[in-house]
Amino acid sequence: MTNKQKRKIIREAVKYILDFLKEDDHIIIRGFGTFRVVDRKARKIRNIRTGQIITIPSYTTVKFKASRKLRNYFPSLVSNARSVEAPKKLKSKFQRKKLTKHGKIITVQMSVKRQKRLKNLEK
Repeated sequence: MTNKQKRKIIREAVKYILDFLKEDDHIIIRGFGTFRVVDRKARKIRNIRTGQIITIPSYTTVKFKASRKLRNYFPSLVSNARSVEAPKKLKSKFQRKKLTKHGKIITVQMSVKRQKRLKNLEK
């Protein structure tokens, strides 16, 4: 199968999903995931540089939630917050928490350069 044929198939599948979402609020593809139409509320945000408050109007968007089968097939690509373990208490202030690609939190020692920078900030 050529790349041109693959693109055509994917384009048709996306078109079919979008057409279906216009009629209904969600579509479930077994073994792949769920597409759901979601209404977002209007909200106010602050521009960090200017300090100006901006209002983002309400809008409708599509959310995708990967199925368990897809998440298990690509564990390093799809984040799954429920599998993250609670961090252990740090023994020293020169340790930090690190998230591994498998979703575990481990404790690692900071580099000497970073330890010196922290000591200088404390002074």
